[in-house]
Amino acid sequence: MNRNPVLTLVTALALTVAPLTSFAGVNVGDKPRLQFKATDGTAVSLEKYRGRIVLVDFWATWCPPCMKLANEMVALNKEFSPKGMQVIGVSLDQDRAKLDQVCKEKGFTWPQYFDGKGWDNEIWKTWGEESVPFTVILSPDGTVIWKGTPGPGLKEEIEKAFKEHPPRRADATR
Repeated sequence: MNRNPVLTLVTALALTVAPLTSFAGVNVGDKPRLQFKATDGTAVSLEKYRGRIVLVDFWATWCPPCMKLANEMVALNKEFSPKGMQVIGVSLDQDRAKLDQVCKEKGFTWPQYFDGKGWDNEIWKTWGEESVPFTVILSPDGTVIWKGTPGPGLKEEIEKAFKEHPPRRADATR
């Protein structure tokens, strides 16, 4: 058999760098489901937060960009939570003690999902894209209105969400 060595090499490399797991991901316009028991034992569901802007933040303690954004996420939560936003963390960690330590040190007061499966995290496999950090913003009716990498511009996306999709809960101030 006469094989092209370049084609064989390219094929081998493609198979090596291809993701081992296929992610469905959520898209703008989707109404995804989310329900779990947080690390503190509280029940979390998107239905529970209906009427609020919801920010779902995928992160990990071993992720340098995630840790660099930690203080910004705390500031965004402090600013927008009283106005009707709920932050939900989804950790891709495998070390629960490290997750708990970082949450305490950084002041992550919002619910955290942890299953210890890293990249095989059950929620990540349904919602995720290619890497962390990754953030999804949902409107008060549960529709995805933005997704992407947090950082510069995230605050503007949250402000836009509040203008275009104001929270409707009685306890959310405007």
